[in-house]
Amino acid sequence: MWKNFTKNLPESFPEIWETLSKEGFTPILIGGVPRDYLLTGTVGDDWDMELVHQHLSFDTGLWKRLAKSLGAFGQVQFLPFDIIRLKLKTVTYEFSAPRSESLGPGWA
Repeated sequence: MWKNFTKNLPESFPEIWETLSKEGFTPILIGGVPRDYLLTGTVGDDWDMELVHQHLSFDTGLWKRLAKSLGAFGQVQFLPFDIIRLKLKTVTYEFSAPRSESLGPGWA
């Protein structure tokens, strides 16, 4: 199954993965791409990744440095909740730091 998945990787994926790794991040695919691949065998053009750092918890300076490195590939945007969006011609990547979410008061 993994061999078939790697055939669906965007052309830019290996270089971006290498850039993330050089910065000390372990990227984890989340969201629609792994879900859709497991359900239908197809992937879309919106790739979401959670980035775990091997030595540090979330650090704003490191996050900005990463965004600058990713800027070599395409247009970088900062989104709410400390998400970095990288837009290329045929694919969009969104990178987020690990976080926990809660429904807040009043939700069971």
